[in-house]
Amino acid sequence: MLTPPPLLVLLLSHPVLWKAQAGSLRSTANEAYRRWVQYQAQCQEALAAAEPLAVTMGSVLRLCEADGQWGSWRDHSQCVSPEKEHVFQGQRFILEKLQVVYTVGYSFSLAALLLAVLILSTFRKLRCTRNYIHMNLFISFVFRAAAILTRDKLLPTLGLHTEDPSQALATCRVAQTVTQYCVSANHTWLLVEGVYLYSLLALMAFSEDRHFKCYLFLGWGGPALFVIPWVISRHLHENTQCWERNEIKAIWWIIRMPILATILVNFLIFVRILGILLAKLKAHQMRCQDYRLRLARSTLTLVPLLGIHEVVFAPVIEEQAEGALRYTKLCFEILLSSFQGLFVSILYCFINKEVQAEIRKQWQRCQLVQSLLDERRLSLDRHSSSHGAAPCLSICSRGLGEEGEEASPASESSC
Repeated sequence: MLTPPPLLVLLLSHPVLWKAQAGSLRSTANEAYRRWVQYQAQCQEALAAAEPLAVTMGSVLRLCEADGQWGSWRDHSQCVSPEKEHVFQGQRFILEKLQVVYTVGYSFSLAALLLAVLILSTFRKLRCTRNYIHMNLFISFVFRAAAILTRDKLLPTLGLHTEDPSQALATCRVAQTVTQYCVSANHTWLLVEGVYLYSLLALMAFSEDRHFKCYLFLGWGGPALFVIPWVISRHLHENTQCWERNEIKAIWWIIRMPILATILVNFLIFVRILGILLAKLKAHQMRCQDYRLRLARSTLTLVPLLGIHEVVFAPVIEEQAEGALRYTKLCFEILLSSFQGLFVSILYCFINKEVQAEIRKQWQRCQLVQSLLDERRLSLDRHSSSHGAAPCLSICSRGLGEEGEEASPASESSC
């Protein structure tokens, strides 16, 4: 059977192909025209239904960078109506006052936490797993406060009107990333405190030292598991401005979801711990008022330690918070979160009986050494006045009795 040449087949089929292609182009053009007419009608309806423009002569300013690309920053203040400008000024006033409040709170917390870390790391008898976990929690609060205060200090000076906007953006995004990591690490260490406390109360055979490395990995390594994917997603899909706006909510939930999970788990641990404490207090057959008082005291001390206050507005996400609810949520979270480090350092260091006992013992030891030095100095003065000259003496201060002895391993483990 003879096969026709390919060129002959192409020539014979060319009119058919051209006709099909022309029909496809005609249908595509008709569809495009139909959609354009529909869009024009929708646009005219939207313009007719919209309120009349309050500003007709305003301009939007945008920076043209050296490479010919538009900068991401835009100034559209000239296009805002006077009524909305009044509302914006009220909102700006509230936000500025909130910034002052949390700046004061984080500053007090930072000073108290640094002093608490110094105290717990100085006295050897306070070195145990429980206080090591407290110290890491204090350090996470320090990092959180320092990162937020540093970011707020850098942002006004890293505006996009600098000589090198790209460098300013890079520095700003690094500061934002460090802040997100520090905030996440603070929440994971709150979770570590909850897990450790629950294990201590609920498990009969619980080894503290064996799990400390796991606590370290969870507290400092856990945030990297979701902060790094967040950075990659922001760089690939939402690499705009200083990464402070979360327009793509799916990317924001990469960080938000683990934090909400830690808050929820800590709340469940908090409820379980209260049940255990209530059962133990009832087992001692205490009076009703006594065990209620002790339970209330335990509850109040656990709230800042586990961050239970964040449960109040945890179901209210940013997309739903508007108007008064939004500002109530901001005021509540900012006020308590900024002073949380101060509360924790006071409850678990400054008014802790073991810490106070060690500080009192060290103070008495210093007073004893000082009194011995004063007595020696007086005796030397009498000797020099009676004999005319005094030999050079070297005084070595040694603790007396049990107070001058170093902490034994048994005393450390009793912590």
